[in-house]
Amino acid sequence: MKADAAGLRRIDRIIWSLIAGVAALDLAGAPLAGFAVAWHSFLAPLCGALGLLTGQHYYSRYREDVRLAGALGTTAQVIAFAAVAAPLSYLAASCAQFPNIDRWLEFADKALGFDWFAVLDWLKAHPETAFGLRIIYSTLMLQVLMVVLVLALTGRIAELRAFVISFMVMTLAVIALSTPWPAQGPWVVHHLVGKDGLVPPASAGAWPLMAGLRDGTVRTLMAAGADGVITFPSLHTALAITVTAALWPIRTLRWFMIPLNALMMASIPIEGSHYLVDMLSGGAVALAAHGFARWLTARHAAPFAATDEPRQATPATVPFR
Repeated sequence: MKADAAGLRRIDRIIWSLIAGVAALDLAGAPLAGFAVAWHSFLAPLCGALGLLTGQHYYSRYREDVRLAGALGTTAQVIAFAAVAAPLSYLAASCAQFPNIDRWLEFADKALGFDWFAVLDWLKAHPETAFGLRIIYSTLMLQVLMVVLVLALTGRIAELRAFVISFMVMTLAVIALSTPWPAQGPWVVHHLVGKDGLVPPASAGAWPLMAGLRDGTVRTLMAAGADGVITFPSLHTALAITVTAALWPIRTLRWFMIPLNALMMASIPIEGSHYLVDMLSGGAVALAAHGFARWLTARHAAPFAATDEPRQATPATVPFR
């Protein structure tokens, strides 16, 4: 997709309106759920986003560089959205009136023939592989940054906006689904930490937070320093699929992203403490969000032939609606 300048502005207005809407939900939900807002934790994201937007304005108006302006503006959108989406996920996780559904998720895994403990035992027997998967599990946000930079520097400005919309819609869908159907994950449900010398997974730092949100001992909303508190659906899976889809048109990166995120998928059950059903549902959410984002962006863009060559985004001759 190649968007004209007016189309990109319309897409940006949609993105910033959605961010503002999520922030409004945070502000409305905090007092209703008895949360205090750690305003200082929003300072770094706010300053970072404002600085990036200043750079976007400069490279849009005074020293025209479509690619750099796109990279700066999109990064500001990702930072701002993450800062308001994390508190919303805390509010969702605090809904203690909904019972955990872990036993149903385990039942579904067994029906599908997936043995979570067999995977854990295999990784216990292969610690080098387990260590490598832990590192790969932690690369997801670096991959998000890579998508922003690559799409911007290759002039894929409309695709870049579609990626941001997909990221936002997917995250909000996962938060919405996790509210009535909360889960803790296999590690927590089976009290595995400390048994048989097991090394806690990468997601272990969020467990006390998850418990505190559910029992009411944690009642602070924060942006910087927030941790992931959603088990079902798997946001990690959804993001891995989304970044792969975003870079799929670039052949030189496609064959790097496929094995990388295949290994990411292999790491998620243990390092993320997820059921297979979490991952399948996260994948479904990602595909739906990706399709919606492409459709929405195409309303303000014109199709063009895929190419791996860098190009400047120029106004479309015939806008596609």
